[in-house]
Amino acid sequence: PPRGAPSSAISITAMARLPLLLLPMLTLAVQGQPPYPLYKQCDSAWGDDIMVTKTICSVGCLMSSVSDGLGGYNISIPAADGSYVEANPGTLNKWLQVNQS
Repeated sequence: PPRGAPSSAISITAMARLPLLLLPMLTLAVQGQPPYPLYKQCDSAWGDDIMVTKTICSVGCLMSSVSDGLGGYNISIPAADGSYVEANPGTLNKWLQVNQS
């Protein structure tokens, strides 16, 4: 993390990688709208997960919206074990934390 930032801060580099996950969504957009899931930021499955210093429930509106878009196009999140998991606010938050450098 940048000097003076909390050790759990998500770096600009990790956020810069996010558009790579969104590229297929932009490519598929011309083919019609898919059914989007509705992920609530305060869902009990991830609402208490920490994003830097606050919970997804308190500050995760963009995280939830991006997850809705990824899920609508069936874009999965790469997991640490090499598999892929459903894109939701919890898995996206974990991916951003692991890929912050």
